[in-house]
Amino acid sequence: MLSHCVQQQGGENLGHLLSFILVFMGSPQYMRNPHLRAGMAEALETLLPPRSAPNQPTMSLLSTQ
Repeated sequence: MLSHCVQQQGGENLGHLLSFILVFMGSPQYMRNPHLRAGMAEALETLLPPRSAPNQPTMSLLSTQ
């Protein structure tokens, strides 16, 4: 659902969203609740491109083409 919303907006705010998630997940001082940290990890997983077979090219949401 989250990745669908980001795709509809054209990915304009993707960098800000990824930075937000990584900052709060990267430091236990900012977010101490393990359930919230797990939710952030799930959100991060939905934003990452799916894993594909080794011989198939991947298209990343993070590319700036």
